[in-house]
Amino acid sequence: MKNFFNRTGRKKLKADMRAASLYARNFIEASLDPLVTISAEGKITDVNKATEQVTGVSREQLIGSDFANYFTEPGKAKEGYKQVFSQGIVRDYPLTLRNASGRTTDVLYNASVYKNEAGEVQGVFAVARDINDRKLAEIESRKKSEELQLLSNELEIIIDSIPGLVFYKDTNNRFIRVNKYMCDTYKMSKKQLEGTSINDLHSKEQAQA
Repeated sequence: MKNFFNRTGRKKLKADMRAASLYARNFIEASLDPLVTISAEGKITDVNKATEQVTGVSREQLIGSDFANYFTEPGKAKEGYKQVFSQGIVRDYPLTLRNASGRTTDVLYNASVYKNEAGEVQGVFAVARDINDRKLAEIESRKKSEELQLLSNELEIIIDSIPGLVFYKDTNNRFIRVNKYMCDTYKMSKKQLEGTSINDLHSKEQAQA
């Protein structure tokens, strides 16, 4: 009877472990971010579907290969996983993944070590977050800022060429932009005039009178 219960307990434990393993596998595969585990030697020990897609390499080929080989800067990739082993964790480590087709993807890696039941470090678990869209947005934002600055410079040239007082004021009636003619009239620089109001200028004229 005792052996029966022991066998039953072992079977249940194995079943629970298989269920937990399957749950973890499904959870990893469901992630849209590339996930990878790396050995102390820098070899890939496991990957998810997203890693296959971003590298253009099958799971069978990835496992056992050098993790650093899939980046535009292999040396930087090696330094990254070595930092994880020495520090236990690395956050937002920038790397560029290279697909088999030559296409590249900018990513930020977050990684930490994982241990066995005895508390011994077994390897590194790393997650890559695609930041290509963010980089493109930053480039677009910078481009728009440069275009606005160019328009602003052109506008300044135009209003400076006008032989008369030209200015823009804010809701508090203070000058936010003035032209060269106005500077010459009041014998003040643009920096001195901008931020002042017409009342300030009249007060100054009265003080000088």
